[in-house]
Amino acid sequence: MADNSFMGGFTDLNRLASDASWQQLIGRAKRAKSEVEASGSRSHKLDKDERKGLREACQQFEAIFVGYILREMRKTVQRSSLFPETPAEKIYRSMLDDEVAKAACKGGGIGLADMVFDDLMKTWEEQSDKGEKESDVTEGKESAKVSGLTHR
Repeated sequence: MADNSFMGGFTDLNRLASDASWQQLIGRAKRAKSEVEASGSRSHKLDKDERKGLREACQQFEAIFVGYILREMRKTVQRSSLFPETPAEKIYRSMLDDEVAKAACKGGGIGLADMVFDDLMKTWEEQSDKGEKESDVTEGKESAKVSGLTHR
C-alpha cells in the first residue's frame, strides 16, 4: 500500500489556493504588481505611507496563513459523536479562528510578516538601485550622442 501522506500535502496546498481570502490576497498582489510595472519607475523609493501599506499587507498575509494553520489544526481534534457540529458552529469556529489569527498577528505574530516585509524591501531596494544605474547609463549615452562623442 502506497504512502499518501506526501500527496496529502498537495491536497492541502490546493485547498489553500482555492480559499477565497487567499485568492483575494493574490488578486491584490497582482494588481499592485501591475500598477508598479505600469508606472515604469524602478528608481522610485517607498515613502512612509507606502511602507506602512506594505507592512499592513504583510500582516494580513500572515493572519491568513495563521488562520489557515488554525483551521487545519482544528481538523485534527477528534469530536464527540454525542454533540455533532452544526453548520452555525462551523461558521462560528471559522470566524473565531480568523479573529484569533488577526489578534495574534497584531500582537507580534509568528514573524512571517516581518520576514516577508524585509525580503520585499530588500528586493525593492535592489530593483530601485538597478533602475537608477540603468537610467544613469542611458542618460550618459544620450548626453554623449548629443555632444558628438561615441561611447565604446
